[in-house]
Amino acid sequence: MAVAQELREERDRFVAFAFAAADLLIQLDSNRRVRFASGAAQALLGVAAAAMPGHDFRDFIDPRDEPYFLRLLATLLVRGRIEAAAVMLRRADGQRLRVMLGGCCFPGKSPDFYLTLTHLAAPFPVGDEARDPETMLLSPEAFTEAASQMARAPRDPAGSQMVMLHVGGLAALEDGLSEEARTQLRIEMAALLRSSSTGGDAAAQVDRETFSVVQTKGTDTTELTFGLEAVARATEPNAQLAVSAATVTLDAGDLGDQDAGRALAYCIKQFAETKGANFTMSSLANGFSEMVNQTMARVTSVRSTLSAGDFTLVYQPIVNLGDNSLHHFEVLTRFAPGQSPYELVSFSEEVGLAEELDLAVCEKALRVAAKNRIPHILALNLSGRSIQSGAFISKLMALVTELAPDQRKVMFEITESAAIQNLEDAEAVIRLLRRRGHPLCLDDFGAGFSAFTYLRRFEVDFVKLDGKFLNSAFTRPRDAALVRSLTQLCRDLRCATIGEMIETSVEAKASQDLGVDFGQGYYFGKPAAVPRYEPV
Repeated sequence: MAVAQELREERDRFVAFAFAAADLLIQLDSNRRVRFASGAAQALLGVAAAAMPGHDFRDFIDPRDEPYFLRLLATLLVRGRIEAAAVMLRRADGQRLRVMLGGCCFPGKSPDFYLTLTHLAAPFPVGDEARDPETMLLSPEAFTEAASQMARAPRDPAGSQMVMLHVGGLAALEDGLSEEARTQLRIEMAALLRSSSTGGDAAAQVDRETFSVVQTKGTDTTELTFGLEAVARATEPNAQLAVSAATVTLDAGDLGDQDAGRALAYCIKQFAETKGANFTMSSLANGFSEMVNQTMARVTSVRSTLSAGDFTLVYQPIVNLGDNSLHHFEVLTRFAPGQSPYELVSFSEEVGLAEELDLAVCEKALRVAAKNRIPHILALNLSGRSIQSGAFISKLMALVTELAPDQRKVMFEITESAAIQNLEDAEAVIRLLRRRGHPLCLDDFGAGFSAFTYLRRFEVDFVKLDGKFLNSAFTRPRDAALVRSLTQLCRDLRCATIGEMIETSVEAKASQDLGVDFGQGYYFGKPAAVPRYEPV
């Protein structure tokens, strides 16, 4: 009697421990059918626990997570248990619910799976918009944010490591497969990566052949590299892949959240660019140090270039689509051969050099125009960061007053490459520029998310449509309707529209038919060292 009572108490004790850690307990047989269920099945799955036995549990898994779920069960058979991993359920009513799934099985006994389900937020609660819709891998940006969170607040006392993998030959393998086989390969690889990652949700695809996962520090990466090769061979027996891996310890130390994120992004970028070859960074702090050194060296180089005026100006015409007459020239900048102007502008904005860059370009353009008595209206680009600086505007106005007697011939294009944080200050600057007679243009409309906010707040004379946005309107009726509505809106606001990347007479005519007023592109003239336009 005492023995029976003791057994009942032991049973109750284990049941209590189980429910203290989970909302639902489930036992599956080797065919993934439910043998036993107890707990909050109705809340999690929309089905009473008593009604679950006999059901194939895969019916309760979101289809996109099924390969991943099966990979977790396969891991259970090998290791005997799995750490809690995020899995997406599909309830009986069709709703989706993310849970943490843990489990174990008993080696040497029946190959049943004992699972625990807990309604908790995923370790990195991001929505589907931050995932690949096919593989459910995190986007590189979401992964970087998640990994930097773990670096600042490790979930595992042992610490974490970021594993970066380059799968050489994967792109060529995919290109030789049918669409169905290629999709299946990507899904299976993603399932392996996710099941190997912390919480089952810390894996991302960086590019076609590069992946990143977060694991417990010290985890052997051999199983993962061999696993990727095995998945590839299961799809194509003759697949020849070369998988290389590198690990970076996720210890943020004294780094702040922003610096930790930047260091992670830098490490991933360096690994991807070198395809894993000669990658030497072993820790986040090491990566941050190298990033800072490289960044400071580049800052010095850019500042030297700007102070010496070691860049050239080119001019591209903007033409009236109605009669092909010249309206003005945009002044563009060219740096050393092979150096992307857009990339250098982006870098300058990131490290706080935007004002120096804009001022150097404006000063050189104004001095060249004054010296050569250029009679045309010239459009100069200003970063969104620059127009938020009172000191920059003061210096710019002094330059214009000195070098441009007719300020109507100095036009400014406000780019959206850097977001404008202080709309009130920017609005005041725009009013000042217009009072002084400078025409203003809102650049890159359609390329970002802030354009309509800027158009609502800023009174401008021109709106320049992003080239890709305009080109899509030539073939997509929906985009054509958007462009047509936008050009009408601009007319109502008494500002003209400029279309970028117009390469042919057909595109020029199509742009005019959509209501665009002016055109810019190779059809009218390429950027040239002198402002010259020959009517087309």
